[in-house]
Amino acid sequence: CILFDLVGYTSDHRQDVLALRPAPIQVHYHGYMGTTGAPWIQGYVADRWIAPPEHAPYFSEKLFQMPECFLGPSHRMAHQFWGAGGAHEGEVGHADDEVAEDMLMTRWR
Repeated sequence: CILFDLVGYTSDHRQDVLALRPAPIQVHYHGYMGTTGAPWIQGYVADRWIAPPEHAPYFSEKLFQMPECFLGPSHRMAHQFWGAGGAHEGEVGHADDEVAEDMLMTRWR
């Protein structure tokens, strides 16, 4: 049995449940882009952009790298990259997925 944590420490996380170790193997994937630092999470699924192999010593989890893959954030997580005041007028709360993705990718270029 493997439990995949899809939230990390973002809002509505349930690290309190994961700390009880309900599964023998617990792996973090994509919800929080960085190490959880949690001893109850054994693995972190990432790509070479989010967690380059040379950053492995900084992760408490074993890195499982997805080959030839970019695990980009959803538009709902864009606030984690823009931060307070970092978005341009009209960008926050936009419901159109395609426009939100364009804005996020423009920010990354």
